[in-house]
Amino acid sequence: MEVPERVRRGKAGRIARAPGRCLGGLPSPVQTQAAWSATYDALAAPRPRDTTTLRRRLLRLSVRLWWHPYWETAPSVPMARYELRRLARARGAVRAA
Repeated sequence: MEVPERVRRGKAGRIARAPGRCLGGLPSPVQTQAAWSATYDALAAPRPRDTTTLRRRLLRLSVRLWWHPYWETAPSVPMARYELRRLARARGAVRAA
């Protein structure tokens, strides 16, 4: 699967780094996965408020995760995706404590 040039290079067309961001100014995969998990949990709660916004956010985060440039360098994508979910869950548990 080819990553679109717009995602690879960022919106400005240049590769840049910002605090808390990785290559291309995108949020790190761990941050994005943690946000995805939090959004999913909010949707799974009984009677969530503003489900349309939550579903759209979940879709947007899913796209960011799927097309993130990191996956071009991962030696084993399925294992890397598992590890990413594990790291995001651990990060969420630390924040909750």
